[in-house]
Amino acid sequence: MHTTFLVAGDTARNPGRSGIQTVVRSLAGAFGGQRAPVRPVVWNVRRRCLCPLPDELELGPGAETLRDVPSRFPPSLLRQPLTWLPWLRAGARSKFVPLHLHPSYRMAPPGTWVLLAELMYKGRLGQLADYVHRRRWRLAAIFYDTIPIARPDFVPPTLPDNHRRYMRDLARTDLILPISESSAEGWRAFAMRENLAGPPVRTCALACDFVGTPRVRTPPPPQDSAAPVRVLCVSTLEPRKNHATLLAAYERALQLRPDLRLELDLVGAPYIGAHDLADQVRAATKKFPGLRWHEQVEYGELQALYAGCDFTVYPSLLEGFGLPVIESLWLGRPCVCANFGVMAENAVGGGCLTTDVRDPQALADAILTLADSPTLRHRLAAEAVARPLKTWDEYSTEVLACLASAPGRAANFP
Repeated sequence: MHTTFLVAGDTARNPGRSGIQTVVRSLAGAFGGQRAPVRPVVWNVRRRCLCPLPDELELGPGAETLRDVPSRFPPSLLRQPLTWLPWLRAGARSKFVPLHLHPSYRMAPPGTWVLLAELMYKGRLGQLADYVHRRRWRLAAIFYDTIPIARPDFVPPTLPDNHRRYMRDLARTDLILPISESSAEGWRAFAMRENLAGPPVRTCALACDFVGTPRVRTPPPPQDSAAPVRVLCVSTLEPRKNHATLLAAYERALQLRPDLRLELDLVGAPYIGAHDLADQVRAATKKFPGLRWHEQVEYGELQALYAGCDFTVYPSLLEGFGLPVIESLWLGRPCVCANFGVMAENAVGGGCLTTDVRDPQALADAILTLADSPTLRHRLAAEAVARPLKTWDEYSTEVLACLASAPGRAANFP
């Protein structure tokens, strides 16, 4: 089998854990664990070419760990996987050898796949398509969502135009892999409006195993009735994630049930331009003793928060997939989420309590319903642990199978 190149440069440079970064790292980790013939590469903006990441920087089977760690890197840096790449860029990027000149890859045959699992703005996806097709290779892209175009009020002002250009350039790829049926429908609607003759589209729903954590196979034992009810929300702080409504719902729940010891942990860093929302969350933590905001956590801390919670809430209004919903089910925790969009699509298999998360009262009622009923929590947890859930190994295998079976698009080749 020929080598497939995974474009993972932006993720490798960024210590954040957004949904896209989770996908890229988990996918790369699965490829590494399977010893699949996949090589991570980075797009060199200045030279307009792909370059393989040095061997010691490959994303390995541990998702956020490295496959081969040379002893020359200080241990203090290695304890923070992938966060040290900005330090490395100044000295090492100039040494990256272009993929088409690299002794191991310059003879990559026609039809070789390049898999883009990130976003590429500012015309760079078009440049990548040119680069790939000049070598008679093929380009596939994992497609996430149309949110910046569908709801420009949710994103920074420059993002809708950037995303629109990116989506037009998607039509120049050879295969699009949406992460959900909702995402696929968004792409098709855009292509129709723009009169784009795009490539084949094959939906590959994302996986849901939580990095480094075996799936919970039994519902958690009932909590002591005297213990507080702990609710967890894992989500970047940004308008579409609907934290303002969640805070209002939490306050209403406390007002309706002052006798109930209801605690809420928020996990997630602020999105670009979401300073007002971050200030609102900080103010709420001072107002409500049971509300805690964890801006940055390591995976071990997040695992402990999941293990210690009674259920999760994910009040997002719009998603391409909604990973936190499925990750919660993987860990055996029921989830309160939207009764519309891809969240409702994910809830069909069980384990979720859906509601109109746009309404603070409806959201407060759903939270109190679960908080007041250990029996309902146990039933939903039993549904969660019983339903089939895809692993990243299965997702990576599905992606490679889609590449292997995809028809060629000779028209893309110059």
